[in-house]
Amino acid sequence: MAAHNNAARTIAAVFLTASFGFAQSLAVKTHLIVGDAFTVDISHARSDPSRPQNDAKAKNSNQVRVLETGSNGSLLEWIEGPTQYDDPAQAGNPIVAGASKALDNLKLLVKLGPDGEYLGLQNEADVTKQLQAVVETVMKQIVASVPDEQKAGM
Repeated sequence: MAAHNNAARTIAAVFLTASFGFAQSLAVKTHLIVGDAFTVDISHARSDPSRPQNDAKAKNSNQVRVLETGSNGSLLEWIEGPTQYDDPAQAGNPIVAGASKALDNLKLLVKLGPDGEYLGLQNEADVTKQLQAVVETVMKQIVASVPDEQKAGM
């Protein structure tokens, strides 16, 4: 079970960095079995000493299930869980809440190579469309929150 937990933590790092567009190589050394399922709990912390009012902590639980495994690698289903914010101001912010809700239940089909290295998303095109829709929604909310007299310069 410890191997699964370590693998889950390592896999989580890939999804976080992949979600935000950072490249990272990863090798997961574990024996996955079709049907294995586990939860990956992720804690996010943002801190900026120059703008402490923007500091935030959040956490979410994600469900991961092994769909396929073989000599060519494995396919994992990762379902994004709801995000919980420690700061009531973040949780009550309609833009943050809307973006978080839009990502709830986001389904990633993660391809791992035979040695456990991250190869990519099988459903990358679908995920990209969903993420673009979230960005468009958030941008509309941001523009709508700007006072009309400031919109003239946009």
